[in-house]
Amino acid sequence: FEVEAAEAKKAAEAQVAAASSPTEGKKKRRKKKKKAGSPDKDPPVRQQEEEADDAPESRRDTTLEAFRARAVAAFETEVARWEAARENRETGDDRYMRQVLKSGTLSDKVAAMTLLVQESPVHRFATLEALVGMAKSGKHAAKMAVESLKDLFGGGGDASGESPQHSTALLPGDRRLRARPVDEAWDHRTLRPSDAQLALWVFEEKLAALYKDFVTSVLDNGLC
Repeated sequence: FEVEAAEAKKAAEAQVAAASSPTEGKKKRRKKKKKAGSPDKDPPVRQQEEEADDAPESRRDTTLEAFRARAVAAFETEVARWEAARENRETGDDRYMRQVLKSGTLSDKVAAMTLLVQESPVHRFATLEALVGMAKSGKHAAKMAVESLKDLFGGGGDASGESPQHSTALLPGDRRLRARPVDEAWDHRTLRPSDAQLALWVFEEKLAALYKDFVTSVLDNGLC
């Protein structure tokens, strides 16, 4: 009787084990599958950093170009805003200057252009470019334009330390002009520059390129 009871007990335990094994097996299989599958996603910040590190050079260039495009747009917007404000409050002196530029003598035109640049170099950059173009012409006007530009470029001050509305210096007094300040700002990605700062960086880039062009022209033409 005891032998039969023991065998019955073993048979019951075997049935219980068989009934529970599929569930445990599924759990084990699910656990194994999860372990062998894709790892859990990284936190968003870490994932973005890894994607940035692995990004191809062309993708980084595109991002830099977007940053540069925003800087150029800030410069153009600032110039357009300033010009519109000037037109709305035009004075008699402004009308006289416009008349001189249209029909004045050569020396008067150079003098008027110089005054306009001195008024606001950032916003009158197109006038500065016109003066440099005149200096490169190789004509009689070149000498007058060169002398005027020497005075303009020879001024001290900081071309990037003031807001676009108040900056009047063409060359920094304590350093060289930076050829690519926008790119330098992109390298320091912790910076959050304002539109005014972006406009000044673009102005400095333009000024550096224009000054180099002017110096090269003066040396090539023997006008120094």
